[in-house]
Amino acid sequence: MLDLCRALPPNLSPQVLRLSLDVTRSCRTDEERAQALSAFFHEGFTYGKGYPFSGSSDPVEEFLLKRPPAHCEFFASGMALMLRSLGIPSRYVTGFLVQEWNGIGGYYTVRERDAHAWVEAYIPKRGWVAYDPTPPGALSGQRGGLLGRAREWLDWMSYQFQKLKAEVAGKNPKELLRLALDRLQALGRWLVEKPWRLGILFILLIAENLLGKKGALLGFFRRKEGKNSRRDAPCIARLRACLRKVDTLLESRGLIRPGHLTLLEWSREVENLLTASEARTLAIRFLDAYSMVRYGTPLPVEEDLAGLEGLATTLESSFKDS
Repeated sequence: MLDLCRALPPNLSPQVLRLSLDVTRSCRTDEERAQALSAFFHEGFTYGKGYPFSGSSDPVEEFLLKRPPAHCEFFASGMALMLRSLGIPSRYVTGFLVQEWNGIGGYYTVRERDAHAWVEAYIPKRGWVAYDPTPPGALSGQRGGLLGRAREWLDWMSYQFQKLKAEVAGKNPKELLRLALDRLQALGRWLVEKPWRLGILFILLIAENLLGKKGALLGFFRRKEGKNSRRDAPCIARLRACLRKVDTLLESRGLIRPGHLTLLEWSREVENLLTASEARTLAIRFLDAYSMVRYGTPLPVEEDLAGLEGLATTLESSFKDS
């Protein structure tokens, strides 16, 4: 297990090892080395998206050596690579960094933007220890003030609405009537407990009628259900079609993308599994570019889409010729 977590790409640049040694020169233990590497990323890098990686070299190595703005996947991959270059077992971890507490409902809100990546290093006598090399300023925090409080109310109302939808599903009229009475009684007790809540609900209902024909709350609930959101934009549909095409091409060569791998991780797998060829270069370029375009902050523009579609078409031709 630990040997697998020390594995390195066969063509790793010697510059990466020199950089790792330089950063940890004064360290005496693996724990000190891991802490020094984490501080190296915090102090010497910035968070960002959309950097035009060259495609001619490994993007993680390019990130380490040129220090362009990048997102958490690069920080986690870069630190894992540097740890392994020093012989320290490490693994790339993905999940959610949840910081948004809803004081109205008493729960944490998890959003797509909270998706995050970090590193675990194996430290003697301690086991696996988590390190987050992404600069702290890049991590989203709690929204404060009046707008933040209003957002909490809207989130809570949406949550109650979704709960109600789930509860009424499949119920007969008699059960629905009983459920409606129970909910009205619960609402009454909730309002009596803190009467000012009625004022908040009244203000939100007034705002719904004032802010546009369909109302702010209606728009909010529709966004919650996925309508008119980034994921359903026409350009995202084109991106997905493009990725499906490349996935199909790779599957025809026996390369099936595992569901647990990110696209950047899959790009590294493809690099190792395919023999050196134009097709391998094109596949890696596509996967790296797709990751940047799909998960960047702004919606993709026509130039981005055309570039990816062109890469997919060229890859298809390359596979046919090989």
